[in-house]
Amino acid sequence: MRYHDTGSRSPAEALSTWLREVLTDEVTEFRVQTGYFSAKALGLVLPVIERAAKADLVTNVLVGSNDASTVKTHVEKLLDVMGIPRTNARLGVVSFKRGLFHPIVFHIRRNDDSQAAFVGSANLTREGLALNIEAAISLDTRDGDDEGEVTKIATAIDDWFVLPLREGITLVDSPDVIEQLVADGILAETPPPKTGGEGTGTGTAGPRLTALMPLPTILMSAVEIAGTADDDDFDPSVPPAAPPPVTILTPGPAATATNPASAPAITQGFANKNAFWIETGALTGGSRNQLDLSMVTKHSLIAGSISLFGVNSAATTTVTSVIIRYQGVDYTNCKIKFPVTASGNSNGTWRLQLNGVASTGQILTANCPSFVHKILVFTPLAQNHYEIALVSPRSALSVFKANSTVWDCNRGGGRHFGRI
Repeated sequence: MRYHDTGSRSPAEALSTWLREVLTDEVTEFRVQTGYFSAKALGLVLPVIERAAKADLVTNVLVGSNDASTVKTHVEKLLDVMGIPRTNARLGVVSFKRGLFHPIVFHIRRNDDSQAAFVGSANLTREGLALNIEAAISLDTRDGDDEGEVTKIATAIDDWFVLPLREGITLVDSPDVIEQLVADGILAETPPPKTGGEGTGTGTAGPRLTALMPLPTILMSAVEIAGTADDDDFDPSVPPAAPPPVTILTPGPAATATNPASAPAITQGFANKNAFWIETGALTGGSRNQLDLSMVTKHSLIAGSISLFGVNSAATTTVTSVIIRYQGVDYTNCKIKFPVTASGNSNGTWRLQLNGVASTGQILTANCPSFVHKILVFTPLAQNHYEIALVSPRSALSVFKANSTVWDCNRGGGRHFGRI
């Protein structure tokens, strides 16, 4: 058992840090109950929810809508990423005329049947994850905590979905139910004004009040919520470090099906025409420091992003050790490998593990929050030695395509990559 308190402003105490540590590929069940909810906090839990949706793993979520504070489009987003309707996923919205729904609990079960839970004051909102002063207790049966007590936490969430349903809960299994909740005044059509309660703390002001700064711990992917008006609210994403000095890369060859004409020039931090770029997505692994590399592509113009590193995608037992240079520092022993579990299972994807260590002891993993949902440019320096010369926003994707000699994307049309 461990006590967490962000009054110390230590990133290690934040809910976001705990989630990042426990939401690994081992998770087979995920449960949440939260008094306040914003889909803009989903980036941190998105990988485990999306994997659960694909494999139909247990995912039970209870969301409070106290005083109609939860926004319709945010619940629609949650319904979508959970893949509902499906057998092992249940979503409930809880609201009362008098009194709040305010239990805040996160629970996971792993494939070895161990369990972990976080019980405290931090809601599944961006502010709860890494801004507000919050306190909690975390438990983990791997650390010797009582299995029966941790199981009670999971059962307390599951019991809300047992028929006959308790008063106050509405099961959400279709967009029509969400529309009815809006009509009944339970969900908000648009974000309500911020108050002194859950939110960014803008409801009070005064010359002696200190503005809390977000903790530099959160690892969030960009979850876009259409139709909301709170885009200027607190965003705890770690800002990327300043890029190295830039040069100008002029447009590539004449237009082809994969190289549009009249492409604008692009400012890049490299001049090496052997460079290549990869769209990162959310990154994977327990520390979100692994870049998935594809073997099969949509247009068959590149033999997967794995081929950009000169690795034979069929040689799945091969492990290639590479050096990654970032901001002038070389991180050794980063591995390109095809992960297979002890039982022989694999997700069918190669990975570049961005977990190398510098001679000073620095770990490349610490920079990975700046790589999430970005475009990374890799410049070859020597055999198995690459420099990440630029970290660009995903919004620059069209410009990267236009300036590439060839580009492709994963078979499903997802993450893109290309050669300069």
